[in-house]
Amino acid sequence: MVGGCYAMLLAAALAAEPAAADTLPAPQRGPDLAAQAGATETLQEVWAAALACDERLAAMHAAARAAGQRIRASEGHYWPDVRLESRYAVLSDAPAYDFGTVLGLPGVAFPFAQREGLGFSLRVAQPLYTFGRIRHGVEAAEAVWGAAQHAVRRTELEVKLQAAAAFLGVLQAEADVVVARANVAALCAHEVEVSYHAELGASHRTALLGAQLACNEARQRLLAAEQALAAASAQLNRLLARPLDAPLTLAEPPPPPTELNESGLTALALQCRPELAELACRAAALRHQAAAVKAHALPQIGLVARHDYLENRFVDPQGISSAAVGADWSLFQGGQRYHQTAALQADAESLCRLRRDLERQIVLEVRLARLQCETSQRYVAVCQQAIAQAEEHYRVTAERFRDLLATHADVLDAEAARRQAYVDYHHARYDTHWAYIRLLAAAGQL
Repeated sequence: MVGGCYAMLLAAALAAEPAAADTLPAPQRGPDLAAQAGATETLQEVWAAALACDERLAAMHAAARAAGQRIRASEGHYWPDVRLESRYAVLSDAPAYDFGTVLGLPGVAFPFAQREGLGFSLRVAQPLYTFGRIRHGVEAAEAVWGAAQHAVRRTELEVKLQAAAAFLGVLQAEADVVVARANVAALCAHEVEVSYHAELGASHRTALLGAQLACNEARQRLLAAEQALAAASAQLNRLLARPLDAPLTLAEPPPPPTELNESGLTALALQCRPELAELACRAAALRHQAAAVKAHALPQIGLVARHDYLENRFVDPQGISSAAVGADWSLFQGGQRYHQTAALQADAESLCRLRRDLERQIVLEVRLARLQCETSQRYVAVCQQAIAQAEEHYRVTAERFRDLLATHADVLDAEAARRQAYVDYHHARYDTHWAYIRLLAAAGQL
C-alpha cells in the first residue's frame, strides 16, 4: 500500500518521455504542476520576454546605434566644410597714415580704417583627393558598426543561455519538490505501519522512533526543496523583470534529438558564432584606421573658396572673394604617423590571432557539448532502469516487512534508494536539455 501511494505520487510528478521496451515508462508531471496548463510559458516565450527586458541587450543596441551615427559622421568628410566668422570691432582710435614728416606738413594724416565696424568671413573647403583617408575612415566606422551588430547577437546568446538555465532550474526544483512530497507521504505511511506493528508487539519501540525520525528528515528535505524552488523562481523572475514572487507555470521543453552531426554543427559554429565575426570586424576596423593614418601623411588636396567683408568706408570694395586649389602636406611629424600606423596594424594582428585561437576553442566546445548531450541521454535510460529496480526492491522489502521478514531499517534503505533514483532521473533529464541548449549555443544556433 505504501509503495503504491509513493509510485502514484511520483508518476504524477515527472514528465512523459518515450519509453524503451525494457525500461520503466517515464512518469508524468502531476496535476498540481499542470493545473494551469492553459497559462504555461514555453522556453521560447521566456526567451522572448528576457530579450525584451534585458538591460545589457538594450545597452548593446544603443552602442550599435552610436556606431551607425559614427558612420554618418565619417561620411560627412566628403562634403564641403562651410564656416562663417563674424565680428564687430571697436578701436580706441581710428587708424591713419601720418605723412607729416614726409610732406613737411605737421598734423597731416590720412585715415585708412573706421574706428568701429562690422566684418565677416565665409569659407568653403571641399576635399578633392585625400589618398583614401576619408574612404578608409568610413570603412573603419562601418567595420566598427558591424562589430557592434555581432556584439548584440553575442549578448542575445548570453541572455538566452542565462534564461534557459533559470528556466530548467525552476523545472528541476519543481520536480524535486514533488519527489520530496512523495517521500514524506511514503515515510509517514510507513510510520503508521510501524506504529501498528508496535501496538501488536511485532516491532520494538526504537523502530517507531526511527520511522518518526526518518519522517521528520523527509519534511526537512521538503522544506529545503521548496526553498530551492522559491530561489530558482526568483532568479527567473528577475531575468524577466517581474516581481520576484510572481507565480510561474512552465511547460516542459521538447526532448532533444538523438542524432547529432558534430561536423555539421562545427561548420555552423565557425560560420555563425558572433564572437568570431566581431573579432574579424574589429580587426578590419583597425586596418582601415591604419590606412587612414598612413594616407593622412600624404598631400591632402582640396578646393578653398572664401568671401571676406570688412565695413570700411575708406576701402573699395569692402567685400573680396577668392578661390584656390591647394595641397596640405605634413612632411615631418617625428615619426608619429608611422608609429601610429604600426601600432594599429599590430593591434589588428593581435585580434586575428585571438580569432584563430577562438576558432580552436569553439571546435572543442562543440565536441564537449555533443559528448555531454549524448552522455546525458544515455544516463536518462540508465536512471529509468534504476527507477524500475528501486520500485521492485521497495515493493519486495515492504512485503517482507509486513510479513515480519525484513527490518524497519531495510524499508528505510529501500525508500532512500527509490527517492534517489527519481532524483537522479530528474537531474539527468534536465541535464540533457541543458547540454543540448549548450550545444546549440556553441553552434551559434540558439
